Parts: sequence; structure tokens; C-alpha cells
Amino acid sequence: MSTVGVEHHRMLIDGQRVDADHYYEIRNPATEEIVATVAKGTVDDADHAVASAKRAFRAGVWSGKSPDERSRIMADIAERLATDLEELIELETSANGATVRQATGFHVGLASTHFMHFAELAASYPFEHAAPAITYPTLSMNTVRREPIGVCAGIVPWNFPLVLGIWKIAPALAAGNSIVIKPDEKTPLSLLALARIALECGVPPGVFNVVTGDGPEVGARLASHPDVGKIAFTGSTEVGREVMRLASGTVKRVSLELGGKGPVVVLDDADLDAAVDGALFGCWLYAGQMCESGTRLLLPDALHDEFVDRMIERAKTVKVGDPTDFDTDLGPVISREQRDRILDYIEIGKQDGATVAFGGGVPEAPSSSAATG
Repeated sequence: MSTVGVEHHRMLIDGQRVDADHYYEIRNPATEEIVATVAKGTVDDADHAVASAKRAFRAGVWSGKSPDERSRIMADIAERLATDLEELIELETSANGATVRQATGFHVGLASTHFMHFAELAASYPFEHAAPAITYPTLSMNTVRREPIGVCAGIVPWNFPLVLGIWKIAPALAAGNSIVIKPDEKTPLSLLALARIALECGVPPGVFNVVTGDGPEVGARLASHPDVGKIAFTGSTEVGREVMRLASGTVKRVSLELGGKGPVVVLDDADLDAAVDGALFGCWLYAGQMCESGTRLLLPDALHDEFVDRMIERAKTVKVGDPTDFDTDLGPVISREQRDRILDYIEIGKQDGATVAFGGGVPEAPSSSAATG
């Protein structure tokens, strides 16, 4: 498929746009059309980004600012996130298939308010305060001083790249750290836009860097890099174990937000209308691509038949289609690979004796191209 006329996005390192010898094709999950290309970074790019972040931190261009100064710049970023809402929504819907309603309400809609929360926290947090005096083993007057770690790194998944990225980026900046972010290779566009906005709002070069690259290469380097003091990762438990292992070599601080889907439990006295809606919402929000997705349903035998019938009738009212259509309730999954994996699981279930009560196939595409949802 041709990339002629498709916008190419480069990494942001030390305040500069940095290209690479190879690139990713970013495809719209609903149509499989190429919507952008993105530089495919390497270990050298990760090292470059960490070096620039370390240099900026030591120079004090951000860490040396007062909390109030950092807060004002971060507030400007939050305001830009609100001003550029439509642009960011378009990036999210085209790259990760979120419906426009969901992108407006969550993927992008929460970005500004969450960033503003940390902007305000930067000015109000007690970075230094007096602690109680002690008399044993000797009399002393004490002060608690909380200092930034230095270089932080974040590895962000594809399902909610902007808001999950902000949960790593904004607190790091509020505390005076420099940061290097590695987005998922399928959905880097909104975080690259955030980095550009931050630079335009006055975050100094080198303080906020984005390296787009493969997890086993770039992500692993960030997790093991001796100059990274803190690594934050959101993703699968399997990869989280590897991040922890790599980070242990330099005894860096680690934050892990890992996978774990829970069941929907329906009790005998449940309001069935509410329970059916809740079960479908819990399973189908963002096409089930959330760690909180309720992909199992536990209910009493006496309610089974009626509950399944009600779910089928309710499911028939859910509109599957073009994520850019405001009336669409359910958009595509992230990729053809993931779609085929889901279809394989359906077949495995049928072979094991399960019954497909509703759906189970590939819906019609919103355009002439093959859909992946």
C-alpha cells in the first residue's frame, strides 16, 4: 500500500525532530488504510534521549525551576490539550480505532483535566517541610525534602496512549524530573503531539523526549539503562516481569500497571436490566481492550437462560461501525492480528462445546477496505 501523501512523524529528542532509517506504518484499525508513518527508533536513539534528559536535568533548566514556575508551564500545556481537542481526537480515532464518543469522553477528554491536576499539584505539594524534632539517640531538628529522581522513563500501551502517557509524564514533570517516553508502535501519534505541545509551551529541550521503537529493543534499553532512575510500564504481566528483571540490574525504581481481567458477577436478586447493561458495557467498552474488561460472566443457573436472551436482545441495539460516526457504539479492535486471534478463540470455544449465541463473525467494513473489528 502506497505511503505517498501520508504524513511522516519523527521522534522528539533534545527538542529536535529525529528521523530513523526505518519506519512504522500506522494503519486505521477500521479500514486498514495507512494514516501516517513514524520513525522506527533504535537503541542508539534511546541512548541519545536518555543522555539529553540527563543533561537537561543536571543543567537545572527544568529541575531548577520553582514548583510555581513548573506549574504555570504545565497549566499552559493543559489548556493547549483542551484547545487542540479536535486534532487529538482525530489522531486517536485514526490510530487506535476508538469511537469518537469514547475518544471525546475518555481518551482525549480526560487529558486536559488530568494534566491540570498535576500542574496544580506541582504548586501545592509539600516538597519540603519541617519534621518533628527527636531526642534519641540525640537531639535534632529535622526537615523532609523531596527531590526529583532525575531521568524517568515510561513505556505506554496502545489502548489509551494519551491519558496513560499523561499519568507517567505529568507527575514526573511536576516533580522536576526529565522523562523519556516510548509509545506503542501502533499508536504513537497523540504522544508525539503532546511532546510538541509541551515544547511550544516552554518545557526546555531534553526534558521531555519521545522515542518510537520496538519494545524488545527500545523499551528494554530504557528499563536497563544505568542513567534512568525510574521506569514506569503499563501492559501485560509477562512483559512487566521482564521490565522488572531488567530494572533490577541498576536497582531503579519501578511502577508496573499490569493486565488482569475480572469477571462480572450477577447475584440472584439483581436488577436484570441494569445487570445486562453493565455486563455488556464492562465487556464491550473499547471493544473489550481494557485491563478492567469483564470478559467472564458468573451468574446463577436459574438466571442463565433469561439473562442470555436479554443480552442478545440488548446486543442487537449496539451499533457496530465507523468509529468516526458519532452514533457508533462499538468500533474495531486494534489490528487484523488481534481480530484473527479473537476469531481463533471463538473457534477453540466452539470445539470445546461452547455455543455462539450472537455474532461471532467479521462485521462489514465502514469503507471498501477490509475491516479488522
